[in-house]
Amino acid sequence: MYDEEYFVDEEEILNSLENQESHSEQIELLLEDPVIKSAFNEGVELKEYTNRIHSNLKQLEAESLSEYMQERPNLTELYVDLTQCDKVLGAMETTLGNFQLQLASATSQIKEMQLMSKDYLTKLDNRKEVDKLLNNFLNEMTIPLNLIRTIESGKINKQWVQYLLYFDQKVDFVESADRNVMSIKEQKDTIITLTVNACMKINQWLISKMRADEKRTLDSFQRRQIALKKYTFLFKFLRKRDMTKAKEVVDAYVLTASTLYYSIFQRYCNMIETFQYDVATKNDLLGESEHSIKEFFSSRISKNRPTIFTLGKRMEILVNLDGSYSFPDVSKSKDIRYSYEQMFRATNSIFLDLVVTESAFCKDFFNHDMSDQVLGRTISLLTANLQKYLVASHDVIGSLIIQIFLHSYKFQLHQRGTRNLDSYFDNLSTNIKFRVKQVMDLHTESVREAVPMFLGSIDWKSPHYVTRRYSEFLSSVLSLKGQYSEALKGLDIEQSLRDLRAEMITLLENLGGANSEDKKNLFLINNYALVNTLCKEHNISSPETECFEKLLEGETEKYQDAQLVRYFSKLISFVKANSQKDKNNKVTVSQPSCDSKTIEGILRSFTENNYWKDSLTKINESIMQNFPNFLTGRMIWNRVLTNMFNYYSLLTDIITQYYKDLRTSDYFIPIIEMRYKIKELTSADQ
Repeated sequence: MYDEEYFVDEEEILNSLENQESHSEQIELLLEDPVIKSAFNEGVELKEYTNRIHSNLKQLEAESLSEYMQERPNLTELYVDLTQCDKVLGAMETTLGNFQLQLASATSQIKEMQLMSKDYLTKLDNRKEVDKLLNNFLNEMTIPLNLIRTIESGKINKQWVQYLLYFDQKVDFVESADRNVMSIKEQKDTIITLTVNACMKINQWLISKMRADEKRTLDSFQRRQIALKKYTFLFKFLRKRDMTKAKEVVDAYVLTASTLYYSIFQRYCNMIETFQYDVATKNDLLGESEHSIKEFFSSRISKNRPTIFTLGKRMEILVNLDGSYSFPDVSKSKDIRYSYEQMFRATNSIFLDLVVTESAFCKDFFNHDMSDQVLGRTISLLTANLQKYLVASHDVIGSLIIQIFLHSYKFQLHQRGTRNLDSYFDNLSTNIKFRVKQVMDLHTESVREAVPMFLGSIDWKSPHYVTRRYSEFLSSVLSLKGQYSEALKGLDIEQSLRDLRAEMITLLENLGGANSEDKKNLFLINNYALVNTLCKEHNISSPETECFEKLLEGETEKYQDAQLVRYFSKLISFVKANSQKDKNNKVTVSQPSCDSKTIEGILRSFTENNYWKDSLTKINESIMQNFPNFLTGRMIWNRVLTNMFNYYSLLTDIITQYYKDLRTSDYFIPIIEMRYKIKELTSADQ
């Protein structure tokens, strides 16, 4: 067995190792110290260095004790001062603590006082509000004696209206308040009595003002309306408090205004019937004989009858349709007459302004547009007046002008925000549409039943008077229709114009048939040309004008062909026999079967002794004699020259292609030279 002192516990070995590791770490830290590190670097002995350090420390300790002993009295005095200061600070801490307690107590008292102040302010505000409401209630509920006296016995004026407004506010307040309140019950009888008296007084005053119109003129009545607008609140109060009395005022106004307007426009209608032209009758239809009309009306035709088939000066009344139009001053002369449409525009222009004024007044004063009730009798009067005219008149142009007026009036009222006359305008337009269709049918029937022998002698050199009527009538209708298409689109007169055109063409054929074929051709050209000329003057394009242009084209071609064949039959027959048109309407020539002598003979007959030029001169003279209308004659002459040149041009084409030797013939005229000569003839004619 081994001795125990030689055996060491494992734990002790571990602790020893840990201590060694700890010492090693401390040594490493010390070696990092700059002083020790410097000593090692200089190779100083550690023991010697340690002794030197201990010696220095003892020396410093001795010096410090000596210095401390010298400063001992000062340190003692400092200690005493610090002790006294500590006592003073303790006393101040105690005082501040007491003061803090006092402040806390004062803060709680201030908060309590603030709460009490808010409570008092709330109570004060509530009392003020109650006082204000109570005062307002008393002021609104209480009716002063001066208010009662003024309303019951005062004269109605602007000041009286202010009192009434004040009273109306009190009545509204009482009606909206609690009826169980004693003070309300006490005032109820007073309010009812005063309301009844006020309504009765207003009723009587308004009715008296509405009926008090001694002059019975439109201007005086409208001035009274302007004055009544200042008292609009009177009727508002009356309608609000007593509907029965308010209705009495409305009825009184409707009766007064309606009677006044009716009497005024009745005078206008009477003047229309007195000073208008004699209306167009059945004797003024297109197909009627001119002689029978003159015999029937004798000398009154030029004085008291308007233009039936033309617009003439009637276009002047279509200027500025949006502007006002004054009624003619019939007092200047009782012999002057006016067209119905002129007086119709003047009357309805006045009526239009009246409608706008009346509608505005009713809206402002009665708060309701009842102008249709006020103007009902007047509307019936004006409607009857127009219907009477339409039944008697056979003037289509006048009816179209009236329709233009109606369309313009309706549009103007719409712009002003008034539509209560739409039914009036629509009714009149319906009557006009029916009458225009009826009269157009009568015109067509008169043309269809016209007997040529009763229409006078036929002058084939000038248009027939029936054609002149028709031309003027057609151009006038189409001119109005073109300029005022929107106003006239509802009349649908296109079919009537087509029917009339067909009958007119038939009549002209029958009238021209009494002569030879040549004279019939001249007659138709002159008549068709008149229709085209008048329509072109108005820049009119329509199916009617297109139809007559085609008819004129056909008759003109027939005439020019006849004239050319009369003088250049050989040339024309030869060219037609040796030329043809293809699908594109282009003319080409073919080789003739004859020899060059035959063709030279044709050239000789054409050019020898200026035959072609002399023949054209004769044709021109014939044109001037047969067609007095310069434009028509010029148009035919130009076409004759053009066709003659075309025939000769085709002849030169045949010669150039198949008979080139004839180009040196004395009778051959080059195409360029011929063109120049034709232009000379055209210029000379101008």
